[in-house]
Amino acid sequence: SVVSMLDNLIDELSYLVHGEGVTIETDYQNAPIAELPETPTRIVVGNLIRNAFQYTHSGLIRISYESGSIVIENKNLQALDAPFEESFGLGQDLTRKICHKLDWPLELEDTGTGVRARLNLPA
Repeated sequence: SVVSMLDNLIDELSYLVHGEGVTIETDYQNAPIAELPETPTRIVVGNLIRNAFQYTHSGLIRISYESGSIVIENKNLQALDAPFEESFGLGQDLTRKICHKLDWPLELEDTGTGVRARLNLPA
């Protein structure tokens, strides 16, 4: 299920924010039990979560499910260095390519303090 996949990915990647001043909020208990293609879903969602965890050193990460989409948003309380932003873009490019190939709508929005990623799940 989407819920257990998100729980597992957050557990697997939590070492990236260990010892940082980061709060993780989750709100996806209402996600459907839909069976999604496991490997590409884990790669895409895992990349989005990894990016949020890697590039938040002080702030908030919110992972939620709303209107058929997984939404992952990070808010930094302090500015990131330029090299961080460049490598962040690299991970986004890979994720975009996979989503494009699978025809999964993915919206990435620079919020000024982080990125808001919205992955519309296939019906």
